[in-house]
Amino acid sequence: MRARRLTIEHAEALGQQKDIIDGLKHYGIIVSVHPPRLFRYFDYLQDYGPKVEPFMEPVKTWLDNGVKVVGQMERYTNVGYIWTMLMTRDIGRGKIILPDQKLDRVTVLKMWTNWASTYVMKEKDLGSLEVGKLADLVVIDRDYLTVPADQIKDIKPVITMVGGKVAYDANAGGQRATR
Repeated sequence: MRARRLTIEHAEALGQQKDIIDGLKHYGIIVSVHPPRLFRYFDYLQDYGPKVEPFMEPVKTWLDNGVKVVGQMERYTNVGYIWTMLMTRDIGRGKIILPDQKLDRVTVLKMWTNWASTYVMKEKDLGSLEVGKLADLVVIDRDYLTVPADQIKDIKPVITMVGGKVAYDANAGGQRATR
């Protein structure tokens, strides 16, 4: 089973029950999270009440218990805002979900880079800047590691390269380049 690298997508309400976490770890299941799915909290709250909150992407608990977790994006824009959601757990309307699950910026960066390469079974080709690896990268408009925390949400991609070719260029009107 482990060799198949099973995954769970989105996982906004997977929770933190010990038996589930133990199963994820035992079978090497990689959890892929898309932070904007935390907005679904309000729908879950309406359906299940406040007892649903501990289920809402408890990524820190998963990581602390040895579960592999990667980040997922469904668009080119707002990358900083999406990363910030895992750092602040702030989903708006005055709601911070599970503040004990806040992640630091380095962990979040690893979720979208090095750890994500394992998720797509390409750790020999992607995930870090090394000779011999593919030139898949995103150039962002400020230094993620040094910008003040309250400005991370404003980070935008400038260029995305896949296989050494520009796939997205914000300076060209946000158009995807042809390959």
